[in-house]
Amino acid sequence: MQSGPISGCHLNPAVSIGLWSGGKFEAKELLLYIIIQVLGAIVASGVIYYIAGGQAGFDISPDLLQMVMVSILLEDLQLKLDLSPKS
Repeated sequence: MQSGPISGCHLNPAVSIGLWSGGKFEAKELLLYIIIQVLGAIVASGVIYYIAGGQAGFDISPDLLQMVMVSILLEDLQLKLDLSPKS
């Protein structure tokens, strides 16, 4: 999806900080990554609001949004830490 062993993409500052604290990410790049991740989230939320904000019935439930975001974070952590079940 958004990450994996090939791209190495991590979109969440918490994941970046976790990788840095585990020694898998360089400290010199950490601040720039966090700034870009936060700006990307702001732009993405603005685009979603622009696209769907004026539509009748547009309402994002905080519970649904949190569930989606947590599932993406857990998937990212699973891929980064290689916690997938071994066969």
